[in-house]
Amino acid sequence: MAAVHRPHIASGYVAHVAYRPAPPLDGVLDWIIHYVPGLRARAEFERFNGKRFQPEWAVPKRPVPRGCEGIRRTFAAPSSGERQTGAPATVRSLAIGFLEKRYGVPVIKVAAGHLRQAQAVLDACGGDHAMAVTAVDLAAKEGRQSRAGFPKHLGGVLEGGFIERVRAARAKENRRRDADEQRVREQARRDRYEVWCRRRAEKRIRALSSEARRRVIDERLPAFTEGFRFFFQLRSWSDERIRIWAEPRILTRYGREGEPTLDAWSKLRDVPPTRSSGPDEALQ
Repeated sequence: MAAVHRPHIASGYVAHVAYRPAPPLDGVLDWIIHYVPGLRARAEFERFNGKRFQPEWAVPKRPVPRGCEGIRRTFAAPSSGERQTGAPATVRSLAIGFLEKRYGVPVIKVAAGHLRQAQAVLDACGGDHAMAVTAVDLAAKEGRQSRAGFPKHLGGVLEGGFIERVRAARAKENRRRDADEQRVREQARRDRYEVWCRRRAEKRIRALSSEARRRVIDERLPAFTEGFRFFFQLRSWSDERIRIWAEPRILTRYGREGEPTLDAWSKLRDVPPTRSSGPDEALQ
């Protein structure tokens, strides 16, 4: 059932799942599964029913994890200061989110001390609520998995350096994203350069007469063939087949002779064309 429960817990529909043995029927042992509604389920209940969700309706008698008895009563007891002054929704959501994810119990109201700790976490994040939520979630997850149970309260988010870890992870992700964007920009620059060179080479080749083209190929074919001699030996091509394969490549090399390097071309592209130059002339 863990695989079935996992996406519902992650989506916020289920806050906690508990099991207890059921009275055997016909001698066959069975189990009863108790589900604690999550924040998302509670919000949808209130939206569709038009009244406040009462956790007592859905919370079974034994949903609290072992060793956490009494936690729900402590969390649900608001102080007079909280009732009088209230707290920002972002601060309350941090406090409630930590307590529910850390202990797996529903929380409606939290004490003023928890709100102060949540505010301190938010302040340490520079008011970045998304960062604070990530740090709180990380702390709650590690608190459940740790044998020592640290952290047990929101103050442990600061003491355990969870905010610094989230900040470092964000910085690493930003560096990775910047590097990816740089690679994309660099590839786009190379692609534009190749298009520019190819157009100029095609123009130079088209300008050759038949006689000039034949002379270019005849003059360069021996050196070209020597450079690819191992390639040709593996294929056992005839001289005519070699010439057919080599001609377009020789002409392409001829067309691109004397072109600037990629970096030099990039610097030249920073110079705006003259007003009399059209879009095609800017590529010349």
